[in-house]
Amino acid sequence: MRLSELKIGQKRAVESFEDSQMGGKLMTMGMIPGSLIELVRKTAAGKTFYIKVNGYGMALRLSEASKIFLKPS
Repeated sequence: MRLSELKIGQKRAVESFEDSQMGGKLMTMGMIPGSLIELVRKTAAGKTFYIKVNGYGMALRLSEASKIFLKPS
């Protein structure tokens, strides 16, 4: 499952990143494989995702969220 498929309020752990360069940037911000992510909300157009990672808020574009793979529940 990709982060872009997560429903509001759902929590899942990060499994991997499709884009290693983007993954490296996100890992420096604390989003490492195994980190728990909660989808807080999406914009009305669904192009921006507001998430919590290890208690910190972060916003991602749809193009970024679709490249983050989450572990199955």
